[in-house]
Amino acid sequence: MEQRNNLVLQGTETFSRGQLDNVALDGGALVLEIGWQQREAVTALLEANGWADIACRKDFGGNDRCVTARRPK
Repeated sequence: MEQRNNLVLQGTETFSRGQLDNVALDGGALVLEIGWQQREAVTALLEANGWADIACRKDFGGNDRCVTARRPK
């Protein structure tokens, strides 16, 4: 199985410049921890860059905490 390096992002600027293009293989998953006010911006960026099955998970306090997505095959 091919392994990829971990990538840590600060805010949405790095992502919007296309730094996630090679993070996941086709069909691979992406999980991003987000701040409680970043769901809409991160989701929009993922959609604009062709990611699919985008979902947001909440933490135990009910705040948006994690966005998941899948690279289309």
